[in-house]
Amino acid sequence: MDILPFEVQTMILRYLVTEILHNIRRTDAHVSYGARLHPWLNLRLTSRTFDNILTQFKIDGVPLEAMFKQKQLERLDYGLEAFRATADSGGLSPRLSVTKLKQLYGRFWSNPDLSASTVKSIFTLLPSLQSLNFAVKLEKWILEHRKRSEAMSRSIDNVLVFEPGDWIVDAEDLQIKRVTRWQPTVPSGSSRIKMYLTQELGIPVNPVHDRLGHDRRWHIEVVDDAGDMAVMCMINYETQMVWDHLERRLYNFEGRQYYFNVPGEAQDDGSPIDEDEDDLLR
Repeated sequence: MDILPFEVQTMILRYLVTEILHNIRRTDAHVSYGARLHPWLNLRLTSRTFDNILTQFKIDGVPLEAMFKQKQLERLDYGLEAFRATADSGGLSPRLSVTKLKQLYGRFWSNPDLSASTVKSIFTLLPSLQSLNFAVKLEKWILEHRKRSEAMSRSIDNVLVFEPGDWIVDAEDLQIKRVTRWQPTVPSGSSRIKMYLTQELGIPVNPVHDRLGHDRRWHIEVVDDAGDMAVMCMINYETQMVWDHLERRLYNFEGRQYYFNVPGEAQDDGSPIDEDEDDLLR
């Protein structure tokens, strides 16, 4: 189609886009929003010429791309309300997963207009391992919503130190902070995370070396509506490792758990993690 005149390409694309919009706007469709959006994504990926033409299309004065992003978030919010209404007594939706959300709403975490309140809602609805799966996809969103902190703070367990002027996402019950320092005086019960950080740094973590490398390491804390800690984890997007503070467990981005046997602490039983596709970090 690239050999056709620009005007002809535009006419053909306008017809295709009209059909795509009709399917997306249908309220009686039994096909997921993500599946109905897929033809639009395919059109944009066909060629650079196509993409340039499509970015110029507008509906009621609104660029198509902006409209699709808005629609995606509207659908996501409606879906989360439904999941919340059918959640168990603890507020979780046990069979909900990032994979299922992606099938329904596409790669919504790449939408720059995704709000902090929606991110928090997703965290509180997802089961434990799936909330970690969601966290590993948020680096781009974090970078787009970060700001400079104004005061020093610590993680709830007093293990990590966050310095003034460093990057944070401050959204009340959702706190995301870049990790730069480790507390030299290790609180009781923190031997496992110390072993992990020591291994990752390649040198002992002690009072002489309490500053950590890797600018892509972030700490996430999410408090649910009942005031309980729903998620507390540390993610290193560079090494692709996730530390679950609540369970004191370490995973890589593929869902593999790394076991620790720490002198003086109860040993891991070595049992494998559930290999159900909804429970892996992928």
